[in-house]
Amino acid sequence: EDARLEGQYRHGRLALDTMVVRSNAAVAEGRGTLAVTDTAARSDLSLRAEVTDPDPLGALVGAETLRLREGVVETRIYGSSLATQRFDGEARLTNLLYDDVRLAEAEVTFNGQRGTGQLFRQLEVDGTLGYLSLPSLSAERTRVDAFYDGTATDLSADVRLDPTHRASLDARVRTDAERTDISLRRLTLRLDGDRWSLQQEATVTVGADYRVRRLLLRSGAQQVAVDGIVDPQGTQNLVATVEEVRLGAVSSLGGL
Repeated sequence: EDARLEGQYRHGRLALDTMVVRSNAAVAEGRGTLAVTDTAARSDLSLRAEVTDPDPLGALVGAETLRLREGVVETRIYGSSLATQRFDGEARLTNLLYDDVRLAEAEVTFNGQRGTGQLFRQLEVDGTLGYLSLPSLSAERTRVDAFYDGTATDLSADVRLDPTHRASLDARVRTDAERTDISLRRLTLRLDGDRWSLQQEATVTVGADYRVRRLLLRSGAQQVAVDGIVDPQGTQNLVATVEEVRLGAVSSLGGL
């Protein structure tokens, strides 16, 4: 709806005395300096954006229903030169309703370093979600930590569905234009009284075909093993074995 901008851009350096942008859905504010192409210039820029009315955003995201009590993002970009430019910040959501998806609250912090040949040289994200309801599943609390080092992402997650169902994992994810490789280093599942754990490092590859290698989960005498390939356009060679599995704890997840 309106914007106010005071500053200048000279020789690859942006200097903002004041920036205020208001729309019918959000307001954004910022001030400070940012090295854009000047390799020797310092950076210290603060930005803040807040959703003031989620209704106009519903049409943009194709939502029949969109409600939000709070939606805020704050970030700071800083560094003594373009090569050392870093950023950090946080995002907060409360009481989100997006069609059939409900989220009570979310808090995410992030920090990283700008890349040269790619957008990020390094990126770290830590997030906590409160009660989350999906059409077929709900979770009381979810914690996710991710660290990208420029080539791959180390990911850890802990999901508590309810007091008797919980899952946690550690994995390394590598993605290129053709496929995504996931190395599962740790996976534990608590299903009622059963505690399942990954017995060895397993890999999952998603691309033109789907490959699973060395996936072995055990809980006492119970065991699930998967190994092989599924190719929608070619060979199918997937072997799955299930031994002495009690179905009660598993079926309770789907309310069966």
